Amino acid sequence: MKVLIVQGNEEAANLIRKGFEGGGHTCIIAESREMAEALLKSNKFDLTITDYSYNPKQPAVLKVGDLVMDLESHKVERNGKTIELQPLEYQLLEYMLRHPGRVLSRSVILSKVWNYTVEPLTNVVESCVSRLRTKIDKLSGSKLIKTIKGFGYMLEKPDASE
Repeated sequence: MKVLIVQGNEEAANLIRKGFEGGGHTCIIAESREMAEALLKSNKFDLTITDYSYNPKQPAVLKVGDLVMDLESHKVERNGKTIELQPLEYQLLEYMLRHPGRVLSRSVILSKVWNYTVEPLTNVVESCVSRLRTKIDKLSGSKLIKTIKGFGYMLEKPDASE
């Protein structure tokens, strides 16, 4: 497979390149979007990676109110009690914890959690949000995941007074 990586961060681009090359793939790193466009006109690539981020100093724990996610152990707790999550529930909750107080549309969630580029005619997001609500809200009196009718879902930040 021939891979084009548009460099946004040199360290991250090199990590991605090493991963693909370790699997026997050919990688080219474009240092700018203009360079990438020129390469795309003159070469055929099986995969182009353009939108990625890398922050080696990301927090090991995400927290909103009494909901805590340990990214290293993959443990999720609310009020000190462990919550068992399925992989997609965990990924959805992690995405919501990284964007607290922000309305996340169904299409954004499908793109960022499921990696879908088109919206399927299913209710996978609604079902996953429903299961997640059941699991995290049964351990507390407050509901963290709110539906913003017509727009999407939001992990609500508790008031500072709580």
